Amino acid sequence: MKPITIFNRLLSLSLLATTLFSTSCKKDNNDRPKNDMKLVKLEESATSYTTFDYNSKNQVVKMTSNEGTIAQTFNVLYENNQPSLIKSSEGSMKFIYINKKLDATKLFADDAQTQLVGQIKLNYLNERIDNMVISHLLEGAQEPTPIVKSVYEYYANGDVKKQVDYVWNPLNGQFKLSASTVYEYDDKVNPLIALGDAYTISFKAVSKHNPVKETEYDENNELSFTTTYTYTYNSNAYPVTAQRKITAAGKANSTVSNFKYTYQ
Repeated sequence: MKPITIFNRLLSLSLLATTLFSTSCKKDNNDRPKNDMKLVKLEESATSYTTFDYNSKNQVVKMTSNEGTIAQTFNVLYENNQPSLIKSSEGSMKFIYINKKLDATKLFADDAQTQLVGQIKLNYLNERIDNMVISHLLEGAQEPTPIVKSVYEYYANGDVKKQVDYVWNPLNGQFKLSASTVYEYDDKVNPLIALGDAYTISFKAVSKHNPVKETEYDENNELSFTTTYTYTYNSNAYPVTAQRKITAAGKANSTVSNFKYTYQ
């Protein structure tokens, strides 16, 4: 498999994985829900779903993503109660920490972590993720080349307010504005935040509340899409179902998806 293909496949896996790990970026557990319920399955249909397995410390040790007849499994290893490595059939992802904060995720095309194909670098401001940069190791290069950067703004309660995305322009060696998304939330528990240190790199940093609206703009600050979510909740204020509607600017029809949450 060519390096660029390996990188793209691993990146798609890590974009699932990093959302889980974003909670490890915070030093305290005040953002964790008090009445923790373990999310064991999140499904969009009978053939499209993700399951989560836990160890005795309630840490996610395996994630299995199913799309039709294709299943992909992520095995999560820990050191010092922090995820250190995720292995899958596509390769592996190694997590690097500085002062107990996730600093970078290295993407490898092998289990032995010898064939580096890219990385995701996190940068912080006031203990929160300020930006994340995806880089790809081009064939023959010594250092990864940046390709995408996401910058975050936050509400006072810590939920992500805005995400601004940039793409790398190799002609001038600078990032160029690509899109931006503004988030709005409910006041209920987002179950993904309780998954802890096993789900980080979706470039949609996980917030402690559930998104109810996402408004996306293009590079000219013109409306591209509006995504809305409608939830039903259980007695612990966790969502049990969600309906997502994605509406393109200027279009009357929406793309509708329904999700179901299963807890343990």
